[in-house]
Amino acid sequence: TTAAEGVANELAVTILAENDTICAGACTTLTADVNGCSTYSYQWSNGLPGVQEVSVCPTTTTTYTVNVTEQSSGAVASATRTIVVLDPQISTSGMTVCQSLEAFDLLATPPGGAWSGAGIIDTIAGTFDPDTAGPGTHTLFYIGTGGCRDSIVIAVDSMDAGLPQAACPGSAPFPMMGFTPQGGTWSGPFTQTDGTFDPSTVGSYIVTYSAGNCTD
Repeated sequence: TTAAEGVANELAVTILAENDTICAGACTTLTADVNGCSTYSYQWSNGLPGVQEVSVCPTTTTTYTVNVTEQSSGAVASATRTIVVLDPQISTSGMTVCQSLEAFDLLATPPGGAWSGAGIIDTIAGTFDPDTAGPGTHTLFYIGTGGCRDSIVIAVDSMDAGLPQAACPGSAPFPMMGFTPQGGTWSGPFTQTDGTFDPSTVGSYIVTYSAGNCTD
């Protein structure tokens, strides 16, 4: 619990804060603590109700003021308390990517936080690798000071041409194997669209598998 003090004549009031630093979307309680045993009225800033204890849920860093009036004497005291709001923001938009896409960095502010989630291969730089994440929908988190966080959803479309394959020159044509998803088409030297490769000529060849908007 933290406090700030203000004094007017012999009357003093302190604003007690349950937490004076919160994450965006969270709330905290402010209490006007008066050093007396009389009856008092309370007037808060920011449109808050005239009671001793109030709940506040600021979306940005906000300063609150309370004026306390002693009913018997009319004496007035005031105090202020600033509630700091931490709100890390991911600037990269949610997206759908191909599993075969090269790893890329996600962006967020303020700097200095850490990334977590499936496919994050560098927690500081925010490097996301679709192939490491695998097909599916993934929620990734950027965690800043005080544990405050933001999230982003990235969908990864399945795309894997499989492992390299080898054959002896002049052997029978053979189908490509181990690729996903099914139903795509192949292209490249000595390769039919259904994935049948003819190893008739010595050499090393790059063939491409395509399905939907993805290739590998």
